[in-house]
Amino acid sequence: HLLLRINTRTGRRYIDEPAILAWELINEPRCVDDQGRALPDGVQTLTSWIEEMSAFVKSLDSNHLTCVGDEGHFRRSLAGANALYNGSYGVDCERILGVPSVAFGTCHLYPSFDPNQDAVTFGKRWIREHIEAGQRANKPMLIEEYGYILKEGSEGPKQRDDVFNAWLDQVLQSGGAGALLWMMASVADDGQLYPDYDHYTVYTAEE
Repeated sequence: HLLLRINTRTGRRYIDEPAILAWELINEPRCVDDQGRALPDGVQTLTSWIEEMSAFVKSLDSNHLTCVGDEGHFRRSLAGANALYNGSYGVDCERILGVPSVAFGTCHLYPSFDPNQDAVTFGKRWIREHIEAGQRANKPMLIEEYGYILKEGSEGPKQRDDVFNAWLDQVLQSGGAGALLWMMASVADDGQLYPDYDHYTVYTAEE
């Protein structure tokens, strides 16, 4: 339905629309049970779904790239209890990168992923590891979402800017495909600021 829809602004089908960069299959997929634990075959189930759906999208639309939209969780041996690396979420971003019909990798970056580390240290490592994984698969890696919640008593936007600058410098140093801020907002139709539901919202450079 979406791929074949006519863009009411341009009169083109979305599959022919040059303004579109890529199709994302799903935002932040995980394959877990009701308790948030990985299903026994969660990684395989999710990877198989990605293989099927990305191939289906490409069969309809050869003009655009495809990506998954995953958070970038790893599944590595010797990861112990570290849920970011042991497959606890039923996701293996390195296997996802191996799917032929997935054009580039995605990962998300929030300090809450590892609250035991400072934001700069964790973020730079997370960025570096994912870009390196993409390079091993010969695919670009996009830091598809990144955000930082200002702490009470902090220097405000300067603190956030310092964190963002360190992260973006790492993207450049590692040769990443780019990084997308979550999220920017402004004034809504009623004249009020768009609600800051998750406390990541950036309204201006000063706020």
